[in-house]
Amino acid sequence: MVDRRRSPRLAFAQPKRARIRTVHEAVIGSLDGQEIEVTATHAVPSGRRLVLQYTTVTGQATSRIVHVISCTPIACDDGMQWRLTLSPVPPEPPPIR
Repeated sequence: MVDRRRSPRLAFAQPKRARIRTVHEAVIGSLDGQEIEVTATHAVPSGRRLVLQYTTVTGQATSRIVHVISCTPIACDDGMQWRLTLSPVPPEPPPIR
């Protein structure tokens, strides 16, 4: 089974600019208006901008842009985890036309 793919390969004639998105599992500890506390398996530097995606109890998928305020290591049974304190970034107003 050499070069067998589940989906077709996309090949560009010219190099294109791109952004990479990595997804990490996390547990939301608190989701207040001004501060969000998350436990994650990866450290994230303070000041980094992230997109926090989660599903509400009603099943609605929600995304929020946040800044990392702090990242503190936590020892646990499974090894090291990180407590992230996040601050939501207010949405930008739509451009005036």
